[in-house]
Amino acid sequence: TTHAEVGAYVLGTWGLPASVVEAVAFHHYPSLCPLNSYSPLTAVHVASAFVHEDPTERQLDSQYLMALGLLEKVPLWNEMYQNLQVEKGKL
Repeated sequence: TTHAEVGAYVLGTWGLPASVVEAVAFHHYPSLCPLNSYSPLTAVHVASAFVHEDPTERQLDSQYLMALGLLEKVPLWNEMYQNLQVEKGKL
C-alpha cells in the first residue's frame, strides 16, 4: 500500500469530494485516473513532481499533460515554483 492509496482512503472516509480523493490517489500516475480532465489532480501531480528533491522522483506524466493541452505550460509553472523558492530563501 502506498501513501497515495492510504491518503485517498482516509480522505474518502472523511467525505471529501471525489476530485480531492482522486487528486491524492493518482497524483503520481494521473493517466490512470478514469477521469482525464483538468482538475485538482493536475495541480497536485505537478506540485508533487516539482517538490521532489531526488531528480529520479521528479517525473511529470507528459502524456497526461499533453492530453490536457498543458504540457507547454510546464516551463512557466517551473519558473513560478523556482521564483517561490528564491523568495523563501530555499535556492
